[in-house]
Amino acid sequence: MLDFIYYLIKVIVLCITGPIITFIHELGHAIPGLLLTDGDVTIQLGEKKGLNESKTIKIRRLKIKFNFHNCFRGITFWSDCDISEKDYFIIILWGPLASLIVFILLFLINLLSPIELRKFISVIILYDLYLLVRSLIPRIDPYGLGEGNLTDGYKIREYLISKNKV
Repeated sequence: MLDFIYYLIKVIVLCITGPIITFIHELGHAIPGLLLTDGDVTIQLGEKKGLNESKTIKIRRLKIKFNFHNCFRGITFWSDCDISEKDYFIIILWGPLASLIVFILLFLINLLSPIELRKFISVIILYDLYLLVRSLIPRIDPYGLGEGNLTDGYKIREYLISKNKV
């Protein structure tokens, strides 16, 4: 019975922290997007299909849309504006870098935590690592929904290939 309670608490911890980890990853894209562009930057947490039901927070040029249909998914986009390839690369790169920073911080916290907390922190670490690796694998339509989305890894690879052709 005690094992069941531990697993249940781990699932609850993941349900609470998973969207936060996803938000931090997307914020990694949004911050350089705000610094390197003049237009609005939008973070969308959750699936696109429920956009009409999403809650929106606007902070100056940053819009954060929360759609509670699968809020483990996220995407960041910015309004049409002239942006150099280098700035685009920086914006794309900072999502995975934000995930990596969170991973390192959580790993260090886990090392310093009591053994009872490590069981729960490790769940957060594993999800962050999963998000990091999944975002770095070059794929088209990573969710299999026919939306044609590209992973960060795909965009990074395309940028590096284009730079090596010169």
